[in-house]
Amino acid sequence: MNFTKREQMVILILVTVIVSIVGYNIIRKDELVITTDNEMKEQEKSVEKEAKIEYNRDKSRDTIMVHISGAVVKPGLAVIKKGDRLIDGIKEVGGLIDNQADLDRINLARVLEDEEKIYIPKIGEESHNKLFITEEKDIDDKSSYNNSLKNDNKLINLNNGTKTQLMSLPGIGDVLADRIIRYRSETRFKHKNDLIKVEGIGDKKFQSIEKLITVN
Repeated sequence: MNFTKREQMVILILVTVIVSIVGYNIIRKDELVITTDNEMKEQEKSVEKEAKIEYNRDKSRDTIMVHISGAVVKPGLAVIKKGDRLIDGIKEVGGLIDNQADLDRINLARVLEDEEKIYIPKIGEESHNKLFITEEKDIDDKSSYNNSLKNDNKLINLNNGTKTQLMSLPGIGDVLADRIIRYRSETRFKHKNDLIKVEGIGDKKFQSIEKLITVN
């Protein structure tokens, strides 16, 4: 079949148009596939990122930080789980120094609280304002020791005690000592139980130090 030049031109144009349309659709389809893959990857990354953030939040809720010094291998901060005991915190700072720590003056079973400052005494070392190494029940059991404190007028005064003295109280670390000082600079303590008004000090912590403080 012979076509005229005009017919040949029309056929060529039609073929060119058809090829262009088919090619465009193929390219567009590839672009859509690539775009869809990229979007899915971005969504996956976003989900993973949010999951990691939530995991870290949950993890942070389950951990506390305490400061342990004295007769330990690596004095400093220990990050432990809520409900962990003193023995767990000591492990995080390298353990006790062999034959130096006075185990009779610490309670390894004590449950630690966030922001605590714990001092591990050495054998033969004088206690000297480091009562925070013992439990409240340990202090109560040593009535003679409590009486000597009272007789020697060594109760910590919330209104004029130094930061070091405040940190010697059970469960009172650097942060809480600063908060107590900040509170009394604005409002003096009129009663011992006013200490509960300081952020971070609850009934349990107050009860553990009530017999060691005064406001006179």
